Amino acid sequence: MSKCLFITWDGPQVSYLEGLFLPIFEGLAEHGHEFYILQFTWAEPERVAAADAFCRAAGVKYRAVRIRRWLGPIGPLVTAIRGAKHIRKAVRDWQIDTLMPRSLMPALATLAMRDVKGLRVIFDADGFSADEKVDFDGLSPRGLSYRILRDIEAQITRISDTVLTRTQAAIPILQARAGAGTDPSKYFVVTNGRSITPFHTSHNNLDVSRDPVICYVGSIGAKYCPETMLAVACAVRERLPNLEFKVFTGDGGNMERAIAKSSISDPSWITIDRVNPQDLQAHLAGCDVALSFLKPAFSTRGVIPTKLGDYLLAGLPIIGSEGVGNTQPLIDAGVFFASDGNNLDDIANWVSEIVMKDRPRLRDACRSIGEAQFSVPESVTRYLMAMRS
Repeated sequence: MSKCLFITWDGPQVSYLEGLFLPIFEGLAEHGHEFYILQFTWAEPERVAAADAFCRAAGVKYRAVRIRRWLGPIGPLVTAIRGAKHIRKAVRDWQIDTLMPRSLMPALATLAMRDVKGLRVIFDADGFSADEKVDFDGLSPRGLSYRILRDIEAQITRISDTVLTRTQAAIPILQARAGAGTDPSKYFVVTNGRSITPFHTSHNNLDVSRDPVICYVGSIGAKYCPETMLAVACAVRERLPNLEFKVFTGDGGNMERAIAKSSISDPSWITIDRVNPQDLQAHLAGCDVALSFLKPAFSTRGVIPTKLGDYLLAGLPIIGSEGVGNTQPLIDAGVFFASDGNNLDDIANWVSEIVMKDRPRLRDACRSIGEAQFSVPESVTRYLMAMRS
């Protein structure tokens, strides 16, 4: 049993707190683990108020700390170091006994406390964020910023009682970076669980007579391969002329720019929309196949896209990048078509001849796998194993 402070660092676009972590925390509360949230963010006040409302509805106490964004990386660095006082205050006010920093900047705030005596520390590594900046944001692997981030990662891994990862492949890397003497038994793989109930409600509304729909959920940036997504959608539309492409994102401007750079002359069949997390399942229920591309890189060894769970629980077979997360069981089950964007004819054939002609069976298969691997109960089980260690 514990009173756990979840410490996170987010921009204004993300909504995973509401859609991903709160349902897991509610599940853990049933086993005696009470969660509190301290969120460092530069989101606008209305976005912070919305997050607070979601937390209150889930019975979770929430505080936000404004991230200072002046002088490049200096502002965030100062915010993280000064964040130690906000953690101390939360520990004092809420009688916290466990800290759970998610990723590196919250880890720095935790390290800045200097003395965590009497507190258990569970580090949610959540991939390799320093290496992700090298792979996708142009950060030099020999520069000072990267060295600082790597040192934060090594230090928090060493002092933590438990380390959470999303893939088995991340564990030996984190162990090696932490150095000799770190306990190999403190590493645990957890899953990105999603609530099953809304998907069950949406699942009953399968309409096989409507026009086919391909979809994408999530951020739009170079690492998510928007050009490849558009190429795939166009190839499928050549086989299925009534195809619609629905993009659910808070980065609509980035997708609009990708469309403008493409050869698509009439993009009226492509819609871009930002939806509330609680409404996402209903929107996905009106689609037939989903996209999940990510440029292959070292940092992707540590991540499993959250959208995989969303898609499968909604009954959607997936076209995407192989090896980002444990995709092989999905490929073996026939619900994941691996692609690097160069097999467009094969993709179009798979969608038109297999997916669309066997939607009810494929939808049931996707949901079955989704419930087994990406449901909140499965995540709660994994977290409990880690927290009881």
